[in-house]
Amino acid sequence: ISPDIRRPGASPWSSGVSGAGGGVAILVDLGSAVLTVKAMLAEGDELPENARLVDAPFVEGAVAAVVTASSGGDIGAVEAAASEAYGYRKT
Repeated sequence: ISPDIRRPGASPWSSGVSGAGGGVAILVDLGSAVLTVKAMLAEGDELPENARLVDAPFVEGAVAAVVTASSGGDIGAVEAAASEAYGYRKT
């Protein structure tokens, strides 16, 4: 999700689509990013409501999350799909 630069003052957490969005799945790649996100979640007002730090592999989890979200999955389904990516086998 990115800010709509055409609308000054638009929320960076808004998709611009009425009724869209049921949360934000946050996937991180490094330990320091995990600590940063945890601190932001603890603050309570730094991230949108229903934001979740998802324990998932970064690339595979992101792909699974995007596919699930784009097909209408809620935040729980997105989190589950991303987390399941740990089990993906290449052989």
